[in-house]
Amino acid sequence: MAFFNPSQKAKYHAEKLKSGKNPRTGKPLSDFERGQSVGYLKARQDSADAYNAKHNPEKLKANKQRRKQRYDAYKVFKK
Repeated sequence: MAFFNPSQKAKYHAEKLKSGKNPRTGKPLSDFERGQSVGYLKARQDSADAYNAKHNPEKLKANKQRRKQRYDAYKVFKK
């Protein structure tokens, strides 16, 4: 499978995490595969945060608040 841009690769990793299976083999994800996908998506977010901190601080602040709201909602849902 060839990826031609970073957004395609991010979609692949997000779908892989959502389904919990490797799309190529159909087998459940190992801890290593899950860690790779989470790490890739986290690195993209960190890169976006660094760019926004330099070029658009208001957007960075809004994104962090939105992520915190999602996390808080997840904690309530998880209970």
